[in-house]
Amino acid sequence: MSVGSLTDTGNGDGGSSENYASITVNLIKSEYGRKESSIKIAQRVRDAVALIKEAKITVIEEGNGPPT
Repeated sequence: MSVGSLTDTGNGDGGSSENYASITVNLIKSEYGRKESSIKIAQRVRDAVALIKEAKITVIEEGNGPPT
């Protein structure tokens, strides 16, 4: 977790401010028991945070992300 900075995801959206925070989630490999694809997990998180209207929350997969 990083508070006070926003990781640049290649879209030019990096920056710093006390209003920014980022959280990185590392998923276990499917061969170790994860049943859902990373794409489905990301969509479930998007759906859940869509209910939060007081903040702009973006869920981004890493560039090397799904399906690797």
